[in-house]
Amino acid sequence: MAIARDSVGVIHAIDDTCSHANVSLSEGDIDGSTLECWLHGSRFDLFSGQPTGLPAIPPIAVHSVRVDGEDVYVTLAGTTASVQTASSSEQGAQHA
Repeated sequence: MAIARDSVGVIHAIDDTCSHANVSLSEGDIDGSTLECWLHGSRFDLFSGQPTGLPAIPPIAVHSVRVDGEDVYVTLAGTTASVQTASSSEQGAQHA
């Protein structure tokens, strides 16, 4: 899982593996609400997980995020379990 803050400050949780090249997305760059994979430039919408730029075609999973003060809680897609992942004051994308 990767935790990312978009350009307006919204915190997102997504799968950390690019659906095209099987590399870590947390090493990529964020532009607006889009995350760009560092290897081949695939781009993913942080809200939907849908690819917005080739070469990726399959989407990545997007997980539900709840911020409580300085704590970030993530509910993994397809589950009801919530996990505290990081302080919301931490910047950029990171592994969890």
